[in-house]
Amino acid sequence: MHHYLKDKEVALSQLSVSNRGSGIGTKIMNALKSYADNKGYSLEIYKVTNQKFFDKFKWLEKDGSWFYTYNPTM
Repeated sequence: MHHYLKDKEVALSQLSVSNRGSGIGTKIMNALKSYADNKGYSLEIYKVTNQKFFDKFKWLEKDGSWFYTYNPTM
């Protein structure tokens, strides 16, 4: 997992886990959402190769085929 923090924004690329289907990826995504909500940061996810995984998070907005965003309501 690669990420960086810039001007109240967290960007994430290439999220992958060795145990697909174990729920670890979902836990990571929910923790990132919680962090963004608590800090008021936006979240950007790019270089998505498994769209089906990210599509299940209804709180993410899809922008193209390989980019997702989340902006917390504060």
